Amino acid sequence: MNVQPHLSPLFQPLAVGPVVLPNRIMLPAMTTRLAGATGEVSPGLLAYYEARARGGAGLVMVEMAEPMETAGARSHGLALWSDAHVAGLSRLAARLRAAGACAGLQIGIAPLRGADGGRQALADLTQGDLERVAAACAGAMRRAGAAGFDVVEIQASYGKLLHQFLSPLTNRRRDAYGGPLPNRLRLVLEVVRACRAAAAPGMALGIRISGDDLVPGGVTGDEAVELAGLAVAAGVDLVNVGMGSRQNQAMMAPTMEHAAGLFLPQIARIRAAVPVPVAGAGRIHRLDLAEAALAAGQLDIVAVGRQLIADPDWPNKLRAGRAETARPCISCNTCIETVRAGGRLSCLVNGFAGRETELNERSAAAPRKLLVIGAGPAGLEAARLAARRGHRVTLWERRRAAGGALRLAALAPRFQWARPRAEVLERFVRYLETAARAEGVAITYGQRATAARIAAFGADVTILATGARYRFGLGLVVPLLLRAGLLRRWPLRGLARSERLHDLFLYRLRRRDDRLARRLVALGCEIETLGDGAAPGKTQQAIAAATECATRL
Repeated sequence: MNVQPHLSPLFQPLAVGPVVLPNRIMLPAMTTRLAGATGEVSPGLLAYYEARARGGAGLVMVEMAEPMETAGARSHGLALWSDAHVAGLSRLAARLRAAGACAGLQIGIAPLRGADGGRQALADLTQGDLERVAAACAGAMRRAGAAGFDVVEIQASYGKLLHQFLSPLTNRRRDAYGGPLPNRLRLVLEVVRACRAAAAPGMALGIRISGDDLVPGGVTGDEAVELAGLAVAAGVDLVNVGMGSRQNQAMMAPTMEHAAGLFLPQIARIRAAVPVPVAGAGRIHRLDLAEAALAAGQLDIVAVGRQLIADPDWPNKLRAGRAETARPCISCNTCIETVRAGGRLSCLVNGFAGRETELNERSAAAPRKLLVIGAGPAGLEAARLAARRGHRVTLWERRRAAGGALRLAALAPRFQWARPRAEVLERFVRYLETAARAEGVAITYGQRATAARIAAFGADVTILATGARYRFGLGLVVPLLLRAGLLRRWPLRGLARSERLHDLFLYRLRRRDDRLARRLVALGCEIETLGDGAAPGKTQQAIAAATECATRL
C-alpha cells in the first residue's frame, strides 16, 4: 500500500486525549546523552530534537527525564526533579511546537540509590519510598505542564524502576507490591493516577510498556495486555508498546537480520484490547509497511526512532512523495550501542546526528573544483555533501560499481552490532550513489586514479577515500573466505565472532595505503584523506570523517 499523502493514513491527524497530533509519526524517547552535565537542556540537545520536529514528525517524545535526584545517576541524562529544570525544557517545548510537532516528554525512574550511593534492592524499598516515587512523578508531571509539553509518557519498560516492579525476574517482594500480577502492577498504577491528577488541562498522559519481555520469567504478552487495559482505566490516553527487556536487550531494538515489523502481531493484540491510541515500534521504517499497519488497525502511531536519527526529514520526504530520497536506517544499532557505552548519540549513516550544532550544510563561501577518489560510503558521502554545498565534484572509482569494502562487510558474520544482510547494505549504497548523482556529482567507474592523472585533472582539492589494504597477502584470502560464505559456517563461524579476531582483521592486519597520497603531495596537490585511507577503522568513523571534511571545505 502506498497512497497519495493527503489520503495516506500516516498523515491523518489523531486525537490523543485532549491533544491532536498532526500525523501518525512519532519519534520515541531514546537516550542521547546530549543533555548538560547536570541534566539541563543543552544547545546540542535542543538542536537535535528541533531537527526531528522540523522534519515532520507529528509527536516528538523527548528522552527520559529523571524526576528523583536520589535515583541512579545517568551521565548527561535529562533531569526534572527541580523547578530549576523548567526554563530549559520550556525552550525545548516551544521550539518543537513552533516547528509543527506536538511536544512530548518521557519521565522515568532509574533504580533508586541509598545514602551510601549503592543501588537499593526492590525488597528494601519502604512504603514511604514508594509514596515518594509517585509524588516525584506527579511533581515532574506538573513541571512538564509548566514547561508547555503536550504529552507526558511514563516509562514502565526496559529495566527502569517501574518495569522492575512489573517483572517477576526482578520483583521478589512478598508484600502488596510483589507476587501476583495485580500486586506487581500496583506501583505503576499509583504513578499513573498521581500523574493524571497532576496533569494540567489539555495535557495527555501516555505510558511506555514492553509488550512482551521475550525472556523466560519476565512480563508475558498476556500480562502486557492486562497492564495496558488497567493503565487506561487509571487515566492513560496513549499506550506506547516496545518489546524486550534488560534481560533480552537484543530485542529492544532488533537489528537488520530481523524482519521488518516483526512485533506488529503483539502490538495489534494490545491495540484490540484498549480504547485509546496505541503506538508501536520494531523496524516499521518502510512507508508501505507503516501504511499497511495503520490501515489494518494494528496500531495508531508509528514509532520510528532509528529511522528519524538516520534521516530527520523522513516524514516530510514521505509526505512529498519522495520516499526514495530518504536516507535509510540500516538497523545496525550504532546509535544505541554508542550510548550504552557511555558516549553521546551518533549514527553510522548520518554523520550529522547528535552534532547538529557543530556541522551544517550551508553553501560554501567559495565553490571549488573537487575530485574524490573511491566510491565507498565515505567517498560517496563526501562527494554528495560537497556538491550540495556548491562545489563542482567529480568522483572516480576503479571498480565497476560503488560500495567498496562495504560489499564485503555484507558477507561477514558481524557488522557493527548486527548480523549483516546484503540487501540492507546494498540499499544504503544505492541511496548514497543516487543522492550523489542528484546533487550533480559526475561519477566515473572503471577509472584508475594515478598521481599523473589526478594532477592533470587539476582539482583544487583531491579527496582520497581509497581504503586500507591487508598485510601479508591477506587481501586475496579474506575476500575469498567471505564470498564463499566460510566465515558464516562451522568451524570458522565461531572464530570469526571472536572480539579479538574481529579486532585483528579489522585493524591490526590492515594498514593505510598512503603511496598515492605521498605522490600527490610531492606534485603539489592539495589532498584530504578519509576513512581507511587515513587509518584502518570502521564504516562509522569513515562516514563521520567524510561529513566533517565536506562541511569544512
